[in-house]
Amino acid sequence: MNTKVFVKNFTTQFFYNKEYVLPYLINDSNSDVNGVSKIETTGVDMSSKVVFFSESWGGEIMWYCVLGVKDTDDFTQFASQCNQIVRFQLVNHFAICLLNKSEHIEGVSAHLKQISNQNVKSIDSKVDLSKIFDSESEINYYVSSEDNDYITDGLASVKFNANCIVLEGEYTTVGSVDPVETITENVNLESALSLRTTFNLWDEVLHYNELILDYETTEIVTTNKVVPMLIYPGLKAVFSGGKATDWSALVKNIDRQNDLFVDYTNQNIEYLKELNFSLGYKIVNNDFILANDSVFKGIENKSEVTNKLFELNIFPELFSERLCFVDDKLSPSSMISNLKLSVFKNVLNEMVEINRIEQIYGLVKYSDDQTKLFLKGKIVFKDKSGHSIVESGIMLIEMLDALEMVVSRE
Repeated sequence: MNTKVFVKNFTTQFFYNKEYVLPYLINDSNSDVNGVSKIETTGVDMSSKVVFFSESWGGEIMWYCVLGVKDTDDFTQFASQCNQIVRFQLVNHFAICLLNKSEHIEGVSAHLKQISNQNVKSIDSKVDLSKIFDSESEINYYVSSEDNDYITDGLASVKFNANCIVLEGEYTTVGSVDPVETITENVNLESALSLRTTFNLWDEVLHYNELILDYETTEIVTTNKVVPMLIYPGLKAVFSGGKATDWSALVKNIDRQNDLFVDYTNQNIEYLKELNFSLGYKIVNNDFILANDSVFKGIENKSEVTNKLFELNIFPELFSERLCFVDDKLSPSSMISNLKLSVFKNVLNEMVEINRIEQIYGLVKYSDDQTKLFLKGKIVFKDKSGHSIVESGIMLIEMLDALEMVVSRE
């Protein structure tokens, strides 16, 4: 993490766009008489770069960070009280910190000393990170592996531009004699959420070659029940490339789960607890389809054969804009039900106010010869006059405040 670039961009916003930055720097509950927030002394040199790295050691994946230290006594006190720092070693005004717990903590502590004394083979022996890391990117990431099934090494960077955060990465693949499945459709830019992928995260449960998913809207029928809502998500998910017998077995397994019910006649999967929802399903040839056709307005976006393995696009604001509340005429909401609904709508409104993101996009694709794997991503913010560093910080703080408010209500 290139903290100097973070500070430079934030300082530029502070001096040239004070009206935008100042309201979020001053928090009345944590300010002194001058309106400046009190910062706990940690002994960390805030102007130094922060390095995170991991390694496989003793059959475990260990995570570390390297921090610049300007006051060893203050840092020692801070680290001893910080739950995120399990062990640390101080060397030459830096601290090498272990971030995750281990079943072999004493051995790891000895290994940490070996790292600090430079008695362990460095990643720099393979590549000079000072030359390949982008000095203008706030975050740079390098990975090297000898036992990964997909990649040997690669580099990625994250840059905080004026109104967006941009991710770019390039990895060298292991190579394979087997043909690689790629997506057959581009994402649908008319949907609130659109996903195309050949990655299978549930391979032990679901066997498919490609997932095509579009989310459009949600229809909420308000009723006179304990939880006065019936939810009909307007989405379409197509799991293609499986077997019809496997999909039939999956539906039967869903029906055996507590609080889930399968209506085989109308081909609906329903969740029957406090918060009810209903989603239709179909088995067509080798495809398993989840959809509520009455509310789904998706558009198929067929493409030529591509090298894409994963593509995702989200417009967060559309989730709230496309919520549709419909009264159940057979069981209209009572006064108590309406009060519960108003609380739910207030929470939704708070989440809408917190959201500062216009678009989230991600892409993973192969090079034509499949020797390289490329990553691209971006988070675009709605405020075009601000800066992504400030926007992301503000949004994180407001989300934590909203979460605390929701918990306190309960």
